Amino acid sequence: MRLAKLPSDDTVYLQDKKLTDYDIRIVVQEVISNLKCSRLVLDCNKITDKGVEHFGRVLQSNTSLTVLFMNNNQISNRGTNYITQALYTNRTLTELHLRGNQITDEGALFIAQVL
Repeated sequence: MRLAKLPSDDTVYLQDKKLTDYDIRIVVQEVISNLKCSRLVLDCNKITDKGVEHFGRVLQSNTSLTVLFMNNNQISNRGTNYITQALYTNRTLTELHLRGNQITDEGALFIAQVL
């Protein structure tokens, strides 16, 4: 996957593309690290905790992404823990959307403690 340039509104829409954990590594490199997008939509894919773990590592030092949509994937409480670790150092991300995943009250509490 290669994205030549960022759309004019700095949003990259990759919803419902059947993206897997492997694909997330490419997305993170191209969209977040290279293009510096501010909004990323990854709804309705096949992203699991493993993909979120890699995403979280990059998110720790990212300074461009402000809005992240990861609704309706396969993320569990373990995935929220990876996101939480990233949010301890990342102060750029202001909106996080995780509806429709396998996250319980425990996972929501992980994230709430960082806010």
